Amino acid sequence: MDSNAIISAADIFSAKINENTIWIFINLKLTNGIEGWGEATLNKKEKIIYELAKIKLPKLVGLSLNELSLELKAESLSDNIPNAAFYSAINAALIDLIAKNQNISLANHIGVLKNSEIDLYANFNRRTRDRSLKGIKKSVEFVRDHGFNAYKFAPFDEIFPSQSKLDFHKSLTAGLERIDVIKNEIGKEAKLMIDCHWRFQEHLIDILIQELIHFDIYWLECPILENVNLTKNIKIIRNKVNKKGIKLAGLETCIKKTDFEPFLKDGCYDVVMPDVKYVGGPIKMVELSNYIKKYGSEFSPHNPSGPICHAHSLQICGVIDPPVILEHQFDESPYFDELVSNDLPLIKNGKIKLSNDPGIGVKINKNLNIFKMENNFKTQNKNVFADIADLSSQDN
Repeated sequence: MDSNAIISAADIFSAKINENTIWIFINLKLTNGIEGWGEATLNKKEKIIYELAKIKLPKLVGLSLNELSLELKAESLSDNIPNAAFYSAINAALIDLIAKNQNISLANHIGVLKNSEIDLYANFNRRTRDRSLKGIKKSVEFVRDHGFNAYKFAPFDEIFPSQSKLDFHKSLTAGLERIDVIKNEIGKEAKLMIDCHWRFQEHLIDILIQELIHFDIYWLECPILENVNLTKNIKIIRNKVNKKGIKLAGLETCIKKTDFEPFLKDGCYDVVMPDVKYVGGPIKMVELSNYIKKYGSEFSPHNPSGPICHAHSLQICGVIDPPVILEHQFDESPYFDELVSNDLPLIKNGKIKLSNDPGIGVKINKNLNIFKMENNFKTQNKNVFADIADLSSQDN
């Protein structure tokens, strides 16, 4: 371990992998050449992340690891997701940097390794660009043939909270037909998670539940808006789906412990899904897993992003007891593996053996054509988190 190393560069990179997705990465580099990586991917909020980087990243250069750690501890998480995503990415990059500087895995730095192999479920929603029944059938066959036994899909493309009841029934039918195709391909023994992306009106949930019964769904995710004024209503939905043998999952966009608290106290969800990109980094994820467990809910990280978030989430799952199942954004793009020089551990039968390499076990290949440095910050300023205006209003 080099205790004298200081941060020599702090940069932000982007990679546009398709028309819908841009991955954003934060890179911190020490004077001894060691690099740490974090991910700040946030769909349609990229400009806000870049503006935050322009203001804050130059102030990291010249700090020691200890100085930056103290600055981050003093900084409280913002209530808006762009600021939280940026802060979390810096924190994740720092933890990766510290672990690599100590020549130990991130899991061994943040806790005691309990799980050397992690269970995954395949989120194949984004890889399925052909949303016809034929296209979905072809997509799920591809995923199944790669050995997964747990899947997630968002089938209700046409449903919106504002639509009429007549339009709702037409839209619901289209989504149910997609689920039927998927279940026919994966079989009865496989787990199927259905993501609703908060599209449903509360008074129509009973219709959805009734239609889902014969599909043997493992969990239903985010059916209605997650408003703290609706915790009692969400608990009622949980009770209804539980009676049909279905779990209720959600809370992927919560940031602070106090955001999770009212939902946990009122028993809203069977499965709670924090995201390392929003909650403040790997150590906060471990703290949240223990907090969630106290309320009798399961912890299952939200992980639909790029390879750096994935590598962090794997290491986090390595120290969680009992073992958890991790989301994997399967086959959205070949760049998922290529960006990290194909160094991510291979997935076999829906499982992945945890890397014991230093830090998160991977780094970005900066030589790929799609990889772009958004800024190059080399100036020094010890006032790391100076007060700045909230930039979230720029993209409302």
